[in-house]
Amino acid sequence: RLRRAKLMMQPLCEVCLSRGIITPAEDVHHDKSFITDAGVDYNLAYCIDNLISLCKKCHSEIHSKQGKTQGGLKEWLSQG
Repeated sequence: RLRRAKLMMQPLCEVCLSRGIITPAEDVHHDKSFITDAGVDYNLAYCIDNLISLCKKCHSEIHSKQGKTQGGLKEWLSQG
């Protein structure tokens, strides 16, 4: 339900949009990881504001770079 709600709110890939490209979003990704040293942070896991809409290509690229960016994905995108 959360995935569907996010895609309805933002139906375009947010990474592509940051690059000036219009691409339909097919996936959602957690901006900041909800897995912590202490376990699962359910506030982040179920927070719609912690989701980002992505196309399949960008989602795959993000997972291949996972752990190489500090902070959240939205922060990384805003840095250009």
